[in-house]
Amino acid sequence: MGMGRTGNAAYHYLEDKRNIIAMDSDPAKVLEHKSKGINIFYADAEDQIFWQGLNFGAVEAVILSMNDVEAKMIAARKLRDAGFKGFIVSHSMHDDEARDIIAAGADQTYLTMSEAGVGIAEHVKQHCFNKSA
Repeated sequence: MGMGRTGNAAYHYLEDKRNIIAMDSDPAKVLEHKSKGINIFYADAEDQIFWQGLNFGAVEAVILSMNDVEAKMIAARKLRDAGFKGFIVSHSMHDDEARDIIAAGADQTYLTMSEAGVGIAEHVKQHCFNKSA
């Protein structure tokens, strides 16, 4: 849920491994992604009608990558209230937000900037420290 930079990257990373469905609350973004062949539809985490008609089917996991912390908390809570037993993971910018998202029902959160720092350091490690003498 959420197809900005984080959601888009997650979608493309997973798209060849499983049947992936993307959702976003920006109609223009949905149309843009559809034109690129992305399996996406419009959905707003704060829309009660969306949650009433939801069928999880074979959904195993949900990635919450919306910008708004409240939307991520609402989505995690609504997913659990609707009986979703699968894995919910979210990105977060701050520790306190991560705690709130977990408390709302997510299984795991990733501090986006911390993860990016580790990723950058991994590139340095591979380039500088893994060279054979």
